[in-house]
Amino acid sequence: MFFGRKQLAGIGVVLLLGLVALSGCGGGSESSSPLTAAQFKAEANKICTHQNEKLEAEVEEYAGKRNLKYREPTKKVYEEEAEEIFIPSVERKIDQLKELEGPARDEQEVAKIVASAEKALEEGKSEPFVLISGQALTEVRKLATEYGLKECF
Repeated sequence: MFFGRKQLAGIGVVLLLGLVALSGCGGGSESSSPLTAAQFKAEANKICTHQNEKLEAEVEEYAGKRNLKYREPTKKVYEEEAEEIFIPSVERKIDQLKELEGPARDEQEVAKIVASAEKALEEGKSEPFVLISGQALTEVRKLATEYGLKECF
């Protein structure tokens, strides 16, 4: 494995946010009611688990193509991996979360999670290793865990 589960879990927080959004998009009418907090959290955790598996597969494929499974990657490899896998994924997920109509009473908490994810993304764009290692995700991980999004950590 190229990255440990802890690093993938940190990235999973950000991915989770987007997947929650994906679960709320399409198929419904404009008059559909927002998810309850319990529904939102359950769906988010379920989606995050799926996305962690998907991310792990993408990382494994990337590492296999570059013969990195048994050696430490270079800074250039981290930058490429961030640009090809992590950053685009995080961007999509944040955008999707913004479209999700969650529980009104949790709007501020979810907005804090999104803002923290956006900050982590910007840090990751300027220094890819902090995103890949999970260092940039410390705050979003904390906020998401406190909110009840536990499957990604």
